[in-house]
Amino acid sequence: MGFWFPNLKLGFYYPITFPLAEEKIYLLEGICVASAIYSLKDHLPLSTAIIYSDSMNMVDIFNTLKAAPSFNPILTCSINEIIKYSYDV
Repeated sequence: MGFWFPNLKLGFYYPITFPLAEEKIYLLEGICVASAIYSLKDHLPLSTAIIYSDSMNMVDIFNTLKAAPSFNPILTCSINEIIKYSYDV
């Protein structure tokens, strides 16, 4: 699981072992997106970013701001960071 800044040739990852339960993959994907959002202020001076994900769950969650209770803290922290720095994600 990871994210990267192509222009900076800088990436971050967390090694995972398989098999994983579907719920754990879901949470790890959310943590990865949240980590990317939290890293923006340190690596991109702009207020606009594009985050690509191959997970339709992540796209839906961040588009609708509706998630399972176990995911709400990740979503809330991410949205707070977006608001704090006026990001357009």
